[in-house]
Amino acid sequence: MDCNNCVCLLCCRYAQDKEHREKIRAGKISCCDYYPRPDHALEKAIKAVSEMDVQSGIPQSVYVIEECSELIKELMKKQRGKSSEKDILAEACDVLTTTFVMLTQYGVSRDYVKAQILYKCNRALERYRKTGEV
Repeated sequence: MDCNNCVCLLCCRYAQDKEHREKIRAGKISCCDYYPRPDHALEKAIKAVSEMDVQSGIPQSVYVIEECSELIKELMKKQRGKSSEKDILAEACDVLTTTFVMLTQYGVSRDYVKAQILYKCNRALERYRKTGEV
């Protein structure tokens, strides 16, 4: 394991320290737990950004608001025929990314997020079944 392959290379205070990286290569210490594994790479990347973001001094909610406004802008441009699906999808992914980082900072579990999404979807399906509204 080497910090050069670590998903948090840019934000980890240890990965920036040459002496620390050399101790890892020599086997004297082990790297942090961010190394991306196929089943956890996304969560570890989000956690790394979350921890880096905490140090920035700007609340993650500011980034969520900014990304939501950019998505709104692209959706409004679509109404005028001036936006592409690619731009909308990119902004939607930005909203998801910043939101997941914020949820991580709040300590919200993956299971809670999943349960809430299922609850909201089931509620919408039931409302549609009863009234035709989503």
